[in-house]
Amino acid sequence: MIKLNEFKKFYLCHFVKEFNLFRLIFFCFLIIAFSPVEAAATNTVEGAIAWAEAQGVGDNWDEANSRPWASWCLHFVGRTYLNSIAGDASAIVAWNRDDDKYGPRTTNQCPPRGALVFFDAVAANSYFGHVGLSVGDGTMWHAWTDGIRHDSISNYSYYLGWRWPDAWTGDEAYAASFHSQNPIDPTYEANSYQEFTLSYTNEGSTDWKNSGGVDSCQYIELRSVNSSGTGTVDSEIWPGNGSAPLWINAQRVVSPYYANVAPGENAWFIFTAKMPSTPGDYYFYFRPYHAMGGFIGQVRYFHVNVTGSSNSTTTYLSNSTTTYRSTTTFRSTTTYRSSSTTTYRSSSTTTHRSSTTTYQPNSTTTYNAYDAEFNSQNPVGDLTYPADSTHSFTLSYTNTGTSDWKNTGGVTEPQYIELRSVNSAGTDEIDSGIYPGEGASPLWINRQRVVSPNAVNVAPGENAWFIFTAKMPSTPGDYKFYFRPYHAMGGFIGPFRYFHVNVTPSYSTTTYRSSTTTILPLSTTTYRSSTTTIQPFSTTTYRSSTTSILPLSTTTYQSSTTTAQPVSTTTYLLSSSTTYLGSSTTTYAHPQWDFNADGITNYLDLGLFADHWLLLEGDPDWASMYNLSIVPDEFNRQIINYNDLGIFADHWLEETP
Repeated sequence: MIKLNEFKKFYLCHFVKEFNLFRLIFFCFLIIAFSPVEAAATNTVEGAIAWAEAQGVGDNWDEANSRPWASWCLHFVGRTYLNSIAGDASAIVAWNRDDDKYGPRTTNQCPPRGALVFFDAVAANSYFGHVGLSVGDGTMWHAWTDGIRHDSISNYSYYLGWRWPDAWTGDEAYAASFHSQNPIDPTYEANSYQEFTLSYTNEGSTDWKNSGGVDSCQYIELRSVNSSGTGTVDSEIWPGNGSAPLWINAQRVVSPYYANVAPGENAWFIFTAKMPSTPGDYYFYFRPYHAMGGFIGQVRYFHVNVTGSSNSTTTYLSNSTTTYRSTTTFRSTTTYRSSSTTTYRSSSTTTHRSSTTTYQPNSTTTYNAYDAEFNSQNPVGDLTYPADSTHSFTLSYTNTGTSDWKNTGGVTEPQYIELRSVNSAGTDEIDSGIYPGEGASPLWINRQRVVSPNAVNVAPGENAWFIFTAKMPSTPGDYKFYFRPYHAMGGFIGPFRYFHVNVTPSYSTTTYRSSTTTILPLSTTTYRSSTTTIQPFSTTTYRSSTTSILPLSTTTYQSSTTTAQPVSTTTYLLSSSTTYLGSSTTTYAHPQWDFNADGITNYLDLGLFADHWLLLEGDPDWASMYNLSIVPDEFNRQIINYNDLGIFADHWLEETP
């Protein structure tokens, strides 16, 4: 926690003198964003339910107020969230309030987890009405005439509905946050079919379901929306009936892949879309729609550049009078109808006439009932994740065989297929180093068998999507994790693929060997310092004076009284594991957030941090030492932003022992 009073009294005046206006604004933002505030007397949904459970069924004594719980139902639910009385005379008074204290009145039969469930004023409750705390599964915790109960809501008549205690908790019943999407800014040909994925995290209090439709309490789906995300529209990329995965209709796209998505888990919406016939620059907008909560989460779009179709169903008329047809599929975008029994599949429309060429089938073609071709994977490239962190991965393969694939039935089902963890040659299954353990979502089958595809059936030519969650190893290092499809009848098919991950420590500190102010990096790192002398510890020998640095090599350095910068186009990135050597043998640890290594994290470090604010990896002034969180942005890029600022603020005025 920031020592705010000391911060204001001593450092603010120095900061104003020492730094420019931008840094002052940045500094004010730090004070506002991370100043301590008095916590409101509220609770989370899970905290409220846990408190109710802790009292236990049959308990009939409120220790805090020295009175029985019997018939004090509104006070009981107030205690679950507020640890104090609710402030209204009775449950029926609370139900009839027209302000926002309890949120909107909702009369459906689907009270979410954490909602207040109300009943009408009748003789059974002495005309005071009744209220309980919903568990989200059709049951509630409540105080009745004989004390605390946990039983079915349907056991009590005169149900009115439910309200959400907005004034008592910051949680929401139905909420979502964007997690990821694939692809990013693609270019596709007109009329082509492509696969898209949108993922959202369940930030609400209740599970999401992928079945039951809009009349089901927990059902959720993805919809095509206008650019503001406020209403549904017919999608320009609706592929029509019969596409796989199927859309519900032109506005309602698809429900999540997994049957149940608990709070904190990710829902994956995967769908096939047909690109418009007219080339151009398009934006296609989508947003989750919850059966009870309406539109939730932010609107997202796919930006697609649609080009003219270079592939049209091409017909060749040869100088042969015999027509042959076949079902052999070649990797080509052209369809040949020739004097053979082979059909080459493609998507062209150009007609060619020839009097000299005869197209004949390849009599040596091998027909393979079970085969696969790699389609895509996400994320891509060299990844960097902290140890023990959990991340989602996707691999997609095209069915290039002649038989459908199924995602149910297991290895005894002739058409069943799944993804497996394999060795680097892709020949044998092995225990995966990123198996998340039992209970992870999406679930693995076991340590070697990862997951079956998202669609129930994948016909030849269609794509299977294997989506799974993985937990990074505890030991930092450079890893490659290999996977390959396994067919019940065909064994391993298609090429193996791997994810390359650099696993970093969850957090670490850098060890320095230094004198009072001199820092000597082990490489010729571009570096800013508040000291007067910086000497790279490398194969180059340096001579230094009071305010300048003069190398004996041909490298030229610019220097001032407080800054030493190599004139070089090469940028060296520091990491938290870099060792710095100084002119003395004194050894002490400087955390990564103590950027100038002066033994305290203060306004000097904040100034250096501000100089790198919002820089992306690859920018000319990028330095990884300021990238404290290593959490990538939504486009999988490293950026110095509020995630790093949060870590920096957590260590404000922290001194090095």
